[in-house]
Amino acid sequence: KATISGKVRYKNKIFNETGIGDVNATEFKPVRYADFDIIKASDNKTVLNSGETDAKGNFTCDVTIKSGEAIILRCYAKQDNSDYKIQIKDFSGNIHYADSPQSTVAQDNVTVNLDIPETNDKGGAFNIFDCLVEGTKKVKELSGSIPPLLTVNWQKGIAAATRYKNNNVIELNGSVDDPDEYDDAVILHEYGHFIMDKFSYSKSPGVIHHSNDTNQDIRLSWSEGWATFFSSLLRNNSLYVDVS
Repeated sequence: KATISGKVRYKNKIFNETGIGDVNATEFKPVRYADFDIIKASDNKTVLNSGETDAKGNFTCDVTIKSGEAIILRCYAKQDNSDYKIQIKDFSGNIHYADSPQSTVAQDNVTVNLDIPETNDKGGAFNIFDCLVEGTKKVKELSGSIPPLLTVNWQKGIAAATRYKNNNVIELNGSVDDPDEYDDAVILHEYGHFIMDKFSYSKSPGVIHHSNDTNQDIRLSWSEGWATFFSSLLRNNSLYVDVS
């Protein structure tokens, strides 16, 4: 038996009024409240134990394994408990996850850390997840309840129309020319539409729209204005930046 503990972080891209900065404008942030498995490395599938990270991305759990065998920490962009109901999937319906390097269990206490870089194909999923963790916290603070399970479909390199599709599903663009996985303002704008759908009411026609439109249906204008306001409220930032 061994105690496995460590920390999970992802690298976030930092943006300001001019957009996301250069390659050095990044910071590591904890992967909060995410599900994880400890996997037996020899077959890459046997789950030895499971749990969730805490508010600082830390975790600890016990596993039963022979000394000298190797393990992998697998962290998912997913949580479905009494506090958070979020899952980030690719367009084939698979939950995004990231694996640590293998660690050999040679003693009773083993430290396994996982840093997920922004260059990782799954990296953006953890920023989306973190944005929605923050959104859920605010909704619970304001309403005393949490939203139902929300699914976000996103995949690096795959083009999609960024939108709230109804039925508790958001799609985000992952195309090379206009990715949205690190556009916190955009992610939380779509989350605002989801919250309006679950906690209020909207008759927006939901048609294609752009920031320079001058003849919108007033119902659409209200819905889009609310979603942008809510995004700014969650981020405590009046800037709305959509980086292309």
